[in-house]
Amino acid sequence: MKSQRKEELTPEERIQMVERFFTIVRGLEGIWFQQQLAAVSQDQFDQHLDLLRWARSLPEPRRMWAQLAPTFAPGFREVVESEVVGADAPISRMSKALAALDPEWIDRG
Repeated sequence: MKSQRKEELTPEERIQMVERFFTIVRGLEGIWFQQQLAAVSQDQFDQHLDLLRWARSLPEPRRMWAQLAPTFAPGFREVVESEVVGADAPISRMSKALAALDPEWIDRG
């Protein structure tokens, strides 16, 4: 996939981005269901939500969530809306993890 910083995405790349985002969030919804059944701890689920907390700072994931949110379970949507979209909590844990892997992933400018 081309860098989003320097050039516009092609229609195919946009479709790939939406598919990846949807797959990731659907996976997080599955983890939420497991947390509801006490198969995953609240702390483990919160760590997974860090990915969305990090992504909320980017315009594309915010737009995709706004459009795709109705396809997710109401309880999961409520958690994402309150814990991620409407939260003022710092996203440093995910930012630090990604920066450790590839500093170019974090927009510094």
